[in-house]
Amino acid sequence: MASLEELLSKRIATLSQNHTQFLLTTSNAPKIAYYMGEALDAKDVTWKKFVEKLKADFSIAQVSGQMIRDGCLVRDGFDILFMPGGDPAQHVKLMGEEEGMRRVKEFLSLPLKGYVGSCAGAYCAMAMETMEGYPKLQEFMPKTLDILEGFIIKDREVHNWKRGFGTSYVKFTEIGKEIFGEKRDEASMFYRNGPILHVTDSSKCQVLCEYTNEFTVDPAVQKGFMIGSAASVCGRFEGDKGRVLLFSAHPETSGDDMNQLLINSFKFVITP
Repeated sequence: MASLEELLSKRIATLSQNHTQFLLTTSNAPKIAYYMGEALDAKDVTWKKFVEKLKADFSIAQVSGQMIRDGCLVRDGFDILFMPGGDPAQHVKLMGEEEGMRRVKEFLSLPLKGYVGSCAGAYCAMAMETMEGYPKLQEFMPKTLDILEGFIIKDREVHNWKRGFGTSYVKFTEIGKEIFGEKRDEASMFYRNGPILHVTDSSKCQVLCEYTNEFTVDPAVQKGFMIGSAASVCGRFEGDKGRVLLFSAHPETSGDDMNQLLINSFKFVITP
């Protein structure tokens, strides 16, 4: 029987054929599927930053929308799906929309599987029913993965994603401090047009940190939504299955003081 290292070498050698490429750390390290959308790209700057922050604790692989449609999350034994920033509608479209939703739900229905999303990845996770009757939000995001209930996009009636980018400041809740392993009361994260999250049912979704500043670069963006809104939330798929942890901002591209928070976030979503 071929060793794990030999199998991984074959995957790397056949990457052009859409096989999964793992960056091997230790053979029993949790495996993260890093979603790349249409094509895999080992030179992607955000990917490189992500790997540097997490490679000591996890095995990490790029996956495409086609690979998820083909069942790689379950077939290749991944533990966590990471959905990064970008265009959330395109993320879901490249997964095949309904088929991608089915595959992700299938994955999160297995024991000790998790989902972490930042920015666009948070949009992708929201429940489809929370968009009904809000045409501006539906135009921006026709389909989602429909994996976490209990939160909405706070500005869904007047939704405009063009808020701007820069340093955001967040205040941790007590449960956020526990999950993130944080001793600080506040911290900064890089923000770029992230969704304004609002928890509507704390039995299904909990706030981990809140924004204390606001971005409204585009004159069409209405003020008053961002301050006090959730910068990070968590819950479980279908109430008792895989954990889902979402960031409106980008801890994965923030300063090194966010590294441990990021590591703890990925570890948390695969805890019982």
